Amino acid sequence: MVGMTKTGVDYAWFENDFPDIAEAYCFTLVRGLSPAELMSRLERRLEAPLQGIVEVVDAAFAQYDLEDGARQLIGMTTVGAWTLLIEPNGYLGVTEERVLPASAGASWVSHFVNVNAVGTFLWAEDQALRLCFDPMFPDDRWGTTPDELLDVMTRIGFVRC
Repeated sequence: MVGMTKTGVDYAWFENDFPDIAEAYCFTLVRGLSPAELMSRLERRLEAPLQGIVEVVDAAFAQYDLEDGARQLIGMTTVGAWTLLIEPNGYLGVTEERVLPASAGASWVSHFVNVNAVGTFLWAEDQALRLCFDPMFPDDRWGTTPDELLDVMTRIGFVRC
């Protein structure tokens, strides 16, 4: 459906289907690292497995409350050749000082939003920050190739700036 304009209604399914996480999350996709390799690079510890988004969200908020925000719970799984990180109420995936070293030899794409509509999109490749911006202000972007991805997205009709 290239060329068709999307509206907010086209994306309402996320808030409807996943209300527990829709207000505050960070989703990250990493290609080139397994969940175990990623955990090692991020200096994380393995916790008991959780099943389903409600369990992950509940555990993340409990962890945050238990440690006054000092540690965050991150859910990980594989999606094809990618590792998916799910952070309810988290932001590690867009924290440059953690992301860039962890992205060595890998591709890293992350989107964060919080309850106050503060957001960040981050794209890193092999320790280089390729693109970073707040989706509310897409003209204010930085990185080694701040216009490359946005140009491609605009050409296929994904965004209009």
